[in-house]
Amino acid sequence: MNAKIVTLLAATLASASAVSAEESPSTSDLMELNILLNDVSSNLKDYLTLAITPGSVFSKDNMPAGLIDLGVALANATDDSYTSLYKNVDFKAVDTLVTKLPWYSSRIEPTLSSILSLLES
Repeated sequence: MNAKIVTLLAATLASASAVSAEESPSTSDLMELNILLNDVSSNLKDYLTLAITPGSVFSKDNMPAGLIDLGVALANATDDSYTSLYKNVDFKAVDTLVTKLPWYSSRIEPTLSSILSLLES
């Protein structure tokens, strides 16, 4: 099994325990967010270029609630305490944003599909 997929799965399971039941996002929402955060970390230049492109879907003004704070906390993390910020993330807005990324179908969707198929089996 791909180490990247195992890491993302573990991160999702850890983040699921950090969110209370009444505000708990679905497993696929958590997966999608973790894949997005991993993709940002791995391809920061692409995201920075997109962020400064006029009319882009990926700008500070278009960021879902809680996503910037979570990203900053993750970038500075020395442990998994950043997962406590998942409860502040607007997961519906993340879903809308992520599917509009130019590389969604080539980088994010395949990883998400692979992980979800593992969970279903």
